Amino acid sequence: MSRILQSAREALAIAKDELDPAEYAVHVPENIDARENLKKLEDMKPGNSDHARADHAEQEAQ
Repeated sequence: MSRILQSAREALAIAKDELDPAEYAVHVPENIDARENLKKLEDMKPGNSDHARADHAEQEAQ
């Protein structure tokens, strides 16, 4: 079984409260920068590179 599939099954079991909490650990970062995460997601969209944004800003300025 692939690691991804195994992880998904474990996550589902945790969500359904079917696993003993002593059998798993959940890691949550101390600080989460939601704005930075959203920016990174936006940057990953096709056509949203820094170069493409600069071109767009230049076109709007004209």
